[in-house]
Amino acid sequence: MKMRFLIISILVSTISCTKVLDIELNEDERRLVMNSVITADSLIRVHVYKSGSPIYDHSSTIGENTYVWDATIEIYENGEFIGNGSRYKPGEEQAWPSELYTLYDYYAKRNAEYKIVAKSGQHVLEAYTTVPNGITNMYVNKNIEKRKYSFDFTVNDPADQVNYYRLSGSKIDTIWASTRNEETGEWFYDSISGVGTSWFRLYTEEMVGLGVHSEVIFSDELFDGQEMSLSVITEPKFSETDSIGSAFYVIYSEISKEYYKFKKSLRDYSQIEGIPLFEPVQIFSNVKGGIGLVASQASVIDTVIIYR
Repeated sequence: MKMRFLIISILVSTISCTKVLDIELNEDERRLVMNSVITADSLIRVHVYKSGSPIYDHSSTIGENTYVWDATIEIYENGEFIGNGSRYKPGEEQAWPSELYTLYDYYAKRNAEYKIVAKSGQHVLEAYTTVPNGITNMYVNKNIEKRKYSFDFTVNDPADQVNYYRLSGSKIDTIWASTRNEETGEWFYDSISGVGTSWFRLYTEEMVGLGVHSEVIFSDELFDGQEMSLSVITEPKFSETDSIGSAFYVIYSEISKEYYKFKKSLRDYSQIEGIPLFEPVQIFSNVKGGIGLVASQASVIDTVIIYR
């Protein structure tokens, strides 16, 4: 009886000491994030939003409550101001605004240095990147078989400079068959009709660099100034709506140092995610005054048709 009384007394004491605390969190303390991957010969787009928090719902990565709608975006090329990013297309100021800030009617140049400045309230974010020249001396030997595509990628790397490369791919559209030659069994199609975009797996037999799902990223640290060859295999998946095959993009890019370091840190983070007792990995950021990534790339895009 005494033991029961002691246990009940402890439980009552514990419950009676429980207190609900109301904590007010300052919304302004969330950090600003600025992201932009500048692609040569393309429009410059900038994304600005508020950082996440453990108390917020992360079922979706970015929601309307995290967008920064009133930022001022300044863009500089080789130290000279070239314009502001806008959420509206020219002549469409009454339309629904985009969450992206775009510098319209201007295309990024190769070998040019860009500075992006984002201002919102008391916050000032700033970051630099230099657009690469692109892969100018490469050779691709293609091998297209039924339901499979592989290629040998060879690049003559420029000497005495650090270069970073990225091979990536995506499934873009489904080919809809229009007519069929009954004698040869060959299908002919009128066009490639849009059905949607989905990624497909791309990897190397040697697993050189950072081979993760739909991309392979590597530097010339081990072959500076030499010729380097890489065998790449794809594993496209066909959906039930695919008629005779699908079209795919294979993208060959030279990327900036910032892009490479970001991808490398992202790879390292994904490898230890969910594993206890590991040193934490800091995702690379080059944005002063906040966090985020401003990087660049110069790409060559090849369209490949793979039949079922």
